[in-house]
Amino acid sequence: MPNPPGKYASISLYERIHLIFIFLQLPLVILWTLLLFLLHIRRPARSIRREISLAIVRFINYRVSLPQIQYIIGTSTDTYTKWSKKHALPETIEELVGDAKIMWIGPKRTKRVVLFFHGGGYFAALPAFMLDFWRYVQVRLEKRGLEVGFAVLNYSLYPESTYPTQLHQACTALDHLISTGTHPSNIHIIGDSAGGNLVLGLLSLLLHPLPFTDSERKARIINAPLAAPLAGVYLMSPWVNFTNTSPSLAQNAPHDISDSPTLQGLGERVIGSRTPPSQRAYVEPLKAPSGWFNGLDSVVNRVLVSAGGKEVDRDDVVSFGKVHLEGKTRGYEFVLQEGGVHDDPYFDFFLGTPGEGEVGGLTHKIVEWLVGGFDLVEVG
Repeated sequence: MPNPPGKYASISLYERIHLIFIFLQLPLVILWTLLLFLLHIRRPARSIRREISLAIVRFINYRVSLPQIQYIIGTSTDTYTKWSKKHALPETIEELVGDAKIMWIGPKRTKRVVLFFHGGGYFAALPAFMLDFWRYVQVRLEKRGLEVGFAVLNYSLYPESTYPTQLHQACTALDHLISTGTHPSNIHIIGDSAGGNLVLGLLSLLLHPLPFTDSERKARIINAPLAAPLAGVYLMSPWVNFTNTSPSLAQNAPHDISDSPTLQGLGERVIGSRTPPSQRAYVEPLKAPSGWFNGLDSVVNRVLVSAGGKEVDRDDVVSFGKVHLEGKTRGYEFVLQEGGVHDDPYFDFFLGTPGEGEVGGLTHKIVEWLVGGFDLVEVG
């Protein structure tokens, strides 16, 4: 299907001026948040830094368009390059196919690998605070004696590319790691939000292969079973349903960061309308038929899913886990983070790497889960 008209981050002069006015108001947003804190009207559960971060994100999300969000964030490769230089870390980018690239956080290591698919509704690029977060996790693993390579997939974004381009690129990324020497049992795949949706699409594809067209690169992992199951999959606030009507939508809208008018109906606009009815289970896993994830233990050993207690999609994520994942693999675990919002752990890092006491419990859980999952399988 041809790509829709439009260019990534293409905004008018009026929209640029509008952004200036938005950013000029941010100091007032920050002052108001501090005032509520000082008057004991709103006491944050963890830190005032996190509360300010959430206030900024909510304020922007409710006032800008998708192209404006793209303009603010920039491109994933630019963000990665600037971030690496800022932290004096090596820049290692491997070209895959089309726009797809693997960008390594810190040193490239291939014995143990975390393959990360970032969120952003398939329209937004990788923000710097996600790199800060996963670098923090990487350093904590190093302190536990585990040298792990973190490979970030740079995938194509809407409107310049449409789904399932991103799914083909995810297959290519996993295929690249395996074909260049990383054993499947030494790979964890992690995705947040739309990245979690992409992980589930990849798992669905491994369980229910679809044919690739001649113009698309045929990944070997789709044509033949994995040599062994993947070490694990972690889904942070995964996007599992495009038409949320659950009670948590109304209950948590005042608290969460993702139910803005700009983002409503995003799934259908970006993915759903371009997906044949026969393939909806690959993009809306909550609506997959019963037994869709049977045999999951043949492709992955451990699955961790988390959602925020104050997240608008909380009920959908909980339901998805209970209906489709429980009992499908011995290593399944679900964490409902009390008071958490969508993609909650990242917001401790929105304004830079926090102090140790300002990091939430879910972050520590992620580190411990990874520590428990890297039982190195030697290749050759």
